[in-house]
Amino acid sequence: METTLKIVDYLLLVALLILPIIILVKTSKFRVRYPIIPYLIISLLVWGLLMALMAWWSYYSKEMLLENLGYDFHALTEAESFKNVSESNKAKAEQLYLSIMGIGWPLKAIMGFFITGPYVLLVYLCKYLMNRKTVNNTVTQ
Repeated sequence: METTLKIVDYLLLVALLILPIIILVKTSKFRVRYPIIPYLIISLLVWGLLMALMAWWSYYSKEMLLENLGYDFHALTEAESFKNVSESNKAKAEQLYLSIMGIGWPLKAIMGFFITGPYVLLVYLCKYLMNRKTVNNTVTQ
């Protein structure tokens, strides 16, 4: 089960890295005066949705692992919650339990969006510089 959850984590990470490039290729075919505007609008919307999905999945997958280990979310005390967890998995369950405490997934998604959002601009900047270099090379030849 952990392997499946990790595969989904990595797929979401790959989607975060590749989708801005795919969107850039698709939006570069638009005939607009400022091509950065449709790219930024579409990319930031998709980026925000993916960040929200990734933050939610991180939280939900840890809950699924805790349930699989026997943790009871409806118990009133911590001792009752860990009652069904086997002794060999107790340390792992406690670590998972502590990792879902703290700030919630919506705040993690918002912070992740603002921290990693400049990647969208970096992708556009790389394309802009590559286009500029190819234009300069054709002019000098």
